[in-house]
Amino acid sequence: LAPLRHAARSDYLQKLSRSGFPVLYIATGQPGPTISVDNAGGIRQALSHLAQHGHRRVAFISGDPYDAGDSASRLAAYHTAVSEFGLVDEPGLLAQGWHTERGGYTALKQLLASGTGFSAVMASDDVSALGAMRAIREAGLRIPDDIAVIGFDDQPEASACIPALSSLHVPLREMGEQAVQLMLKHLAGERQLESVQIAAGLVPRQSCGCMPASVLSAGKASTEKLQHPNARNGEDPHVWIARRMLEAFPRHASAELTEGTYDMCRSLVEAFHAALLHRDTSRFSRELMRLLQ
Repeated sequence: LAPLRHAARSDYLQKLSRSGFPVLYIATGQPGPTISVDNAGGIRQALSHLAQHGHRRVAFISGDPYDAGDSASRLAAYHTAVSEFGLVDEPGLLAQGWHTERGGYTALKQLLASGTGFSAVMASDDVSALGAMRAIREAGLRIPDDIAVIGFDDQPEASACIPALSSLHVPLREMGEQAVQLMLKHLAGERQLESVQIAAGLVPRQSCGCMPASVLSAGKASTEKLQHPNARNGEDPHVWIARRMLEAFPRHASAELTEGTYDMCRSLVEAFHAALLHRDTSRFSRELMRLLQ
């Protein structure tokens, strides 16, 4: 599994392979049969999407400089896509993120301190993207209003953060399963080890300026469904919505619901209403995180 990071490991595995041992790599960038992600296709989708949003200066937070696999491939793909879409290509738009949260945070702070103007940032992975988002917020800037952000891998944290992180979805579980299945078939003499490339698909969310699909589908609901059935009875709309939220919980979770859960749902509805009235989402963000936790 990637990354190998230094030559000694690479030489050892190559020696095993030459000696006849079956060796299968996952996203290492090493010569030999490999299961990898279509990094070039994924980065191209992301930069094309940002270009469609009107961004011309897109910064890039790269990964581990010692990783010849995903890190190197995604950085090379960024340069290619920048040229393809006619985006600004400057050395000052690049920063090292090391595929860590701290690295992404430091990289974004360096980009801001350099004075290099940019309206969007593409991170080589989600972890460094989350660090970059923290640095953006600390600088008093808004996501995506001031700086749009897209990550890579679509880790579970991507959809849970605020705002939700747009990312390139990589089926990591599928890659692991496919690697084991391929190796088992090879050991059974049924097929040779071979390279397989897995596609990455863009999942647009709020961090790049897109509305999530759930919100868009809700906006298409019929007026009849959105009518308040108990309005004539004088029930508080906040109460009514909070109770509908509780009813939407899966049945198997109903035993764990408490009056405190209802109170949090109602607080969330009230905070959402206040955000619409005052154009300030800070209270809503706090209530949402409290409910999710």
